[in-house]
Amino acid sequence: MTQLPAFDEIAAAHGHRCPGIAIGYKMAKAAAKWAGDAPVTVYATTTRCPLDALRHTFGLTDETLTIEDKGELH
Repeated sequence: MTQLPAFDEIAAAHGHRCPGIAIGYKMAKAAAKWAGDAPVTVYATTTRCPLDALRHTFGLTDETLTIEDKGELH
């Protein structure tokens, strides 16, 4: 399983603590558990806070992150 950074590290990288980072952190924990040692690819429909937690946790790059910003997180 991917070693998760501490929540405080993710919040610091994002710039502040907020509900979106908390949601993203929970998503990252679930994804890491589900994926095990396999690489993680993310398809996102928003560029909001939860995505920062996933981006920081998995070190996502242009090859492993696809964003189609539909602004679905309100």
